[in-house]
Amino acid sequence: MANGDTPPPWSPEVCHDPVYLYTLSEYKFDVGRWAAATKVAEERKAILVAMALEGSARTVIDDLDT
Repeated sequence: MANGDTPPPWSPEVCHDPVYLYTLSEYKFDVGRWAAATKVAEERKAILVAMALEGSARTVIDDLDT
């Protein structure tokens, strides 16, 4: 769950969930709101968003340099 210090989680698998559809567009919007509301330093925001990714998105992001 997102809060002032932690961005919202997301995984591509929820884009196809018949009960709770949560698209990448919705996630991007939520991350933007989190980024505007948080007190986290600008240089830490991207890594925190990367760490909030789940499922196959986490597998992809784990291969990127920090």
